[in-house]
Amino acid sequence: MNLAFEPALLTKTIEFEDVPHESMHFIKNNHSITLLEDDFFKSNTIFCSLHQSKWNNKVHNHDFFELVYVLRGTAEMFINGISVQLYNGEACLLNPSAFHSVNNFDDTDTLLLNICISKKLISLTYSQLLIKSNHLENFFFIKKPGKLTFEQVPYIVFHHLDNELIQIVELLVQEFLLPDTLLNRVLINQLSAIFLSLIIRQFRPNNFKIQVNKKDLLIMNYMTENFSHISLKELADHFHYHPKYFSQYLIKSTGKTFSQILKELKLENAVFMLENSDETIEEIISLCGYNNKSYFYKIFFDKFNMSPGEYRKKYH
Repeated sequence: MNLAFEPALLTKTIEFEDVPHESMHFIKNNHSITLLEDDFFKSNTIFCSLHQSKWNNKVHNHDFFELVYVLRGTAEMFINGISVQLYNGEACLLNPSAFHSVNNFDDTDTLLLNICISKKLISLTYSQLLIKSNHLENFFFIKKPGKLTFEQVPYIVFHHLDNELIQIVELLVQEFLLPDTLLNRVLINQLSAIFLSLIIRQFRPNNFKIQVNKKDLLIMNYMTENFSHISLKELADHFHYHPKYFSQYLIKSTGKTFSQILKELKLENAVFMLENSDETIEEIISLCGYNNKSYFYKIFFDKFNMSPGEYRKKYH
């Protein structure tokens, strides 16, 4: 690939550490952050940047999709606790459920192109496909938060990108670097749709990776089905473990305590209902297993920096 665009592309990179909190839209979690679409897609459905070493070991995910393409060298990524090695010419497509970081990155030896893809572009492109598959649908559209199956995976590795796709990537980056005009936006959006269509065409069943083992999957799905009322003792009894051992197992397996996982599940389901149902906020609070309205409002605001009512008004 022609790398003449490298210096200019570096100036387009969003700097996490340099952007003030009030202008950078993200959600802080205990061990990671979630980057939001608002900062990346001002006028286009795609955003391009080069990875920088200051992002080393910063675990994060996005509420959009990202393609990481190795232009030079090799890179090690950790995706939901799994080590993924990428080599020159390979790419990895990440969906919003992929909590990931690039480790031990050295920009003197390695060059990574990040192509961020909006959910709007995903929906438009996928809706126009004549042939669809469960693999693709499960990757692009996780129907309900928290509950995954073996077909719902966080990333897809492409060991080879064909020449046609590489040429489209080059054109896309070149247009992205030009001054922002209406014609430029139209071309970028057209190229983006072609780019995504070609990516989808390269999907193979063996590209898909499984993110959790069977026991962890059963545990998380049981918690998801019973999140509104389940206790640690009930969960441990169901899987025939002592509560103390089971508590330690959860921390070792997920990096989170039972209470942290349960709170996240409740908030994820609250958000899902706020976005997709007509239940009142009081009904949602009850369905999520909370009896104290004030406490729910507090933890919701702590996570999303807005009230449930404001969230529904923005995203429903």
